[in-house]
Amino acid sequence: MRVDPSSLLDAAQCVFARCGVDGSSVRAIAKEAKCDPSLLYYHFENKEAIFVAILERKFGRFIPDLESVASDYSVQVRGKARKTVGNADGRTPLQAALWQTLQMFHRHVKDDTGFRGMIRGNVTAGQTFVHNEMLKHISRIIRIVKNYLSDGVESGELRGDLNLDTATFFFIRTNIEILDFLPVFATKLLAMPLDDAIDLAEKQWFQLFWAGIENGSRKTAPRRKTTKTAESLATNLRQGRVSRRAHPSSNH
Repeated sequence: MRVDPSSLLDAAQCVFARCGVDGSSVRAIAKEAKCDPSLLYYHFENKEAIFVAILERKFGRFIPDLESVASDYSVQVRGKARKTVGNADGRTPLQAALWQTLQMFHRHVKDDTGFRGMIRGNVTAGQTFVHNEMLKHISRIIRIVKNYLSDGVESGELRGDLNLDTATFFFIRTNIEILDFLPVFATKLLAMPLDDAIDLAEKQWFQLFWAGIENGSRKTAPRRKTTKTAESLATNLRQGRVSRRAHPSSNH
């Protein structure tokens, strides 16, 4: 009997989401996959190896995409002012990188409810092996986000008192909560299609998050106002509406 190994991983993911890795067995996975247990043993040593293969299948595509965003960000800020507008949406390079990071979560885990369920269940119920394997991948994501935030604090774009660990946790976790809970409540409470509700929630969450971490003293509005005032003063001087005493640089 020929079975695609990916279908075996899909079956195992369902079982791990229901029972956790520790509460599962190769026999239960084989039953879910409608195959003989020997077929699983042909491809994988044990259920732990199956769990590792599931993680590598997902994060093996997800993390390189995140690293690509980080690489693009590094190129943008190298040798440039960090508050330079980075794209047509008016975001700075740091804002754009954080937003694109959220969109990678959207792309890779939004429609994979089985994977999210597996991770969520094993975070709370998993044993040391399970936690360690998950952390191998999740820590790489955390490091990418934390580096963004650290860079923003160092450049002055973000608040100097920002706790990087807490901010990173809420940045990632809240987006996962949006993907987990909106499918349950969107059509009943928000009266809009699910995809529209998720898009709206992600945008509003990002705006709220940014407002909480941004260094308010670095906003550009006051500088624009000062420039406008200086231009107005120069115009009035040319038209003779401001006395020389009011402009100490005037020559007598």
